[in-house]
Amino acid sequence: MDLKLIGKLARAGFAFAPTDAGMTSSRRTGWADMATSDLPTIKAWLASGDSLVSAATHGHQYIVDIDDPVAAHQFGFKMEWLDGMFLVDSPSGGIHAYGLHDAISDALPGAYINVRAEKNNKKSPLIVELKLHHASTAAPSVKRFGVKGKKDGIYQPRAPFTTVRTGIHPDMLSWIQEHADDRNTTTMVGRFKGFHPDFDLDHMLENEGCSEVKQGMIGDALHVEVEECPHCGRACVASTLAAATTKFIFGGTGVGFKCHACGIDTFDEHADLMRSKDADYTPWTEYTDGYIYKLDDPAELAKVFKVEDVTNEPEEEPESEELEETTPDDGMVLLASETNDDWERQVYVKPMSAFEDEEMTWLWPGKIPAGMTTIISGKADCGKSLCLIDWIARITTGRDWPDGEKNTLGPRKVIYANSEDDPAKTIRPRLRAAGADLNNVLILNIKMVQEGKKRGEHLNVSSHAATLVKTFKQNPDVAAIILDPLTSYIGDVSLNKDEQARPMMDKLALLGQKTGVAVVALVHNNKRSDVGALEKVMGATSVTGSARVTWTFAKDPEEKGLYRMGIAKGNVLKKKNGLEYKIVDATVEVKGKPTTHPKIEWGKETDADAEDMLNAERQKARDGGEDTKMTLAVAVLRDTLPCLAEDLFRKAEAEGLNERLIYRAKDKLGVQGVPKGRKKWWYIPGEAGDPAIVRDKSEAEIPYESIM
Repeated sequence: MDLKLIGKLARAGFAFAPTDAGMTSSRRTGWADMATSDLPTIKAWLASGDSLVSAATHGHQYIVDIDDPVAAHQFGFKMEWLDGMFLVDSPSGGIHAYGLHDAISDALPGAYINVRAEKNNKKSPLIVELKLHHASTAAPSVKRFGVKGKKDGIYQPRAPFTTVRTGIHPDMLSWIQEHADDRNTTTMVGRFKGFHPDFDLDHMLENEGCSEVKQGMIGDALHVEVEECPHCGRACVASTLAAATTKFIFGGTGVGFKCHACGIDTFDEHADLMRSKDADYTPWTEYTDGYIYKLDDPAELAKVFKVEDVTNEPEEEPESEELEETTPDDGMVLLASETNDDWERQVYVKPMSAFEDEEMTWLWPGKIPAGMTTIISGKADCGKSLCLIDWIARITTGRDWPDGEKNTLGPRKVIYANSEDDPAKTIRPRLRAAGADLNNVLILNIKMVQEGKKRGEHLNVSSHAATLVKTFKQNPDVAAIILDPLTSYIGDVSLNKDEQARPMMDKLALLGQKTGVAVVALVHNNKRSDVGALEKVMGATSVTGSARVTWTFAKDPEEKGLYRMGIAKGNVLKKKNGLEYKIVDATVEVKGKPTTHPKIEWGKETDADAEDMLNAERQKARDGGEDTKMTLAVAVLRDTLPCLAEDLFRKAEAEGLNERLIYRAKDKLGVQGVPKGRKKWWYIPGEAGDPAIVRDKSEAEIPYESIM
């Protein structure tokens, strides 16, 4: 990759987003919202081993992706329309033409506009794609390799970058609109910049046979959820706005419509169905001569955008924030190089004699290494999260470890990411029961600040790896990050697919190596009964393969109420003894009222490892003592409540339990529910979370929000 070129493009306003090496698109959750031209951020991505995609983004660049230049020419596309644009040849023979958005292109609806060999036939090959927003191509000068069905090679700029055209050539835009598919099935209709002062949303929804439930911004578009679909009649249910059953979407110069129940995906489809049912129906977009958006009105448009002449004079480049070539580390020796007219690739090696010996460091001596990844696994009903809370208490107070090992670090801070338990109702009281220093337990909250606006981001260990490295280096008193469970913090990555899990696990390993922080991740067991203890950990082999230590937690099959912690993998451990433990009750005062919460009581050391524990469990099953699904369902409820019902069902589904079993277990335990907005809060009467034991209104109204 030409780092100086990337730096010039970023300073000119080009936005980039991270991806894996060799890839030409990004699978990272929220990649489009991460797109930026901020050089320190781009540097951090590259330093962590990421590659880049060029992101078509409002306010930054648009991209004309010419997949088949010959076919485009046959359809009347003229190459002179690309004058002033930055041109890049793709390894497959296509052309990527870059320009910067102006007021006209910035207001075009949709993420992209497609031209195909056969219009409106989605199976027909693409000829030209106009990428406007939340769409990407490989960044100029990167190398593509290992992409199925794609030719390896470099995305090669035709000329050095100086300046770039602002706005789309009007003749090219007319050609694209003439030959493009009639309907753009994407629901992303462009950036929402405000309704026109005369526009009446309620009147429009009434015209479309709907009424509003709620609205809000998702990305750059305004989403408006409605009570029910005017076509299938499906009513709205309690959900996030992103997952709303039926909604209208406003942005750019268009209007979108989507119903997840009946599959309607565009406003045009909605309008066609409305016409078929009502001969007098007229879509709102045709019903009035008034404007929907500010930018529909030329008078408002002139207020928003300042039109400037495009100049081809090169701007003076600032000397700061240059992306410089990476220099070899101390001890590196040049082994070989490969050159052509435009670049040189140098291969360096570092002999082992150039490394210095380093002593192994520990969070829990002999059990949990510092600077490495440790996996915690087991069934849902064996107190894994409670054990993690006990460890947090010891880290934050400096108390010794359960096996008698001294806590040599003293009181330190822990970042705790828990997506399944309520922080106020469950996590905080349990931490108090375990004796934790609450000031040293940190709940992570990541916010992206862009163009003066803040938005929250859910932790994703792949896309936020560089941010976490900086965080830990700037806060050396943080000793560990705990991910409970890991699957909540990996975005769209599938743990079961090695090609996706391996890069993510490698980033966790690199995070530990660079900072010395212990990375502890909870992973549930799978349902397989024909594998060993290590293979019982959910996910591809790279999950446990990358981790240096894996501990398994299970019930003792003989003694009720006794649990065991046993080693499944311990590459760096000398002594591989496990521990016995029990789950006991502790009294915690909440608002002056004593409440009961579980905590861990550790027992003696044991020689039994994870294989021994699994074999004992299987032997017990062969002897007729296997736990039933009902027993597991009851255990899941006891382990999880109090919580929102929807969170409980999500956890139960991960354990292979259906709703019928959960409701039977609910009846068996006498679980009660109370409404909280559109949601239901479940609790066991007389225990934590019971509104009857809450003394004042302030606690009763503690929001049941996600920890992240």
